[in-house]
Amino acid sequence: MSTTPERSGEPTTAFPAQRESSYGRPEMPAGASTRPTGPEGTAGLASMSTAGTGGSDESDGFEGLDDRPARKRHVVDRFDGAVGLFVLRLVTAAIFGIRGLQKLQHLDITRQQFTQVGVPYPDTLALVTGIAELAIAVALVLGIAIRIAAIGIVLISVGALVYVRWKSGNVFTAGQPGFAGELELLLAAVGIALIGLGGGGWGFDRRFRRR
Repeated sequence: MSTTPERSGEPTTAFPAQRESSYGRPEMPAGASTRPTGPEGTAGLASMSTAGTGGSDESDGFEGLDDRPARKRHVVDRFDGAVGLFVLRLVTAAIFGIRGLQKLQHLDITRQQFTQVGVPYPDTLALVTGIAELAIAVALVLGIAIRIAAIGIVLISVGALVYVRWKSGNVFTAGQPGFAGELELLLAAVGIALIGLGGGGWGFDRRFRRR
């Protein structure tokens, strides 16, 4: 082993030598690392790390939360779905509101018409139908109790088809396009759609909807 020039009368090696501490154990040279190296040391550190965490990769049960897919909004709550149902509600509300107001303004004529077509209890149902149509219009505009209002739409539309439009059994009229009761049939379909879908995102019903 090579030596450096003597300064204090003793040869000094080129590398620091281990010195024994006062406890009889070899003292590591200054700057030397005590961390084990090599494959054995790396494996030992890995086993210690695993043991310190309970032998599991999970971190307090929160692993995988970021991997969950984001919750998607229902189509009737998105902008396009909400706008479409809102427009449908407004148009239907205009039809029922005008018809209900006309029935109540000309209640005597309404009663006569109900009597002529054979509607049972014409005096009572004339008033009830007018009030119901106005209530349906208000509910559609505000988006309140949409499914209940939709049931009323279906009942009134089907009643008009049975007692007025299709009573004669001939739904086609010579010289006229289409068939009798087109509007009432369409309104009945709208009512069924609103029963299934509800009023959409633009309405008070959304506050009470189950998430």
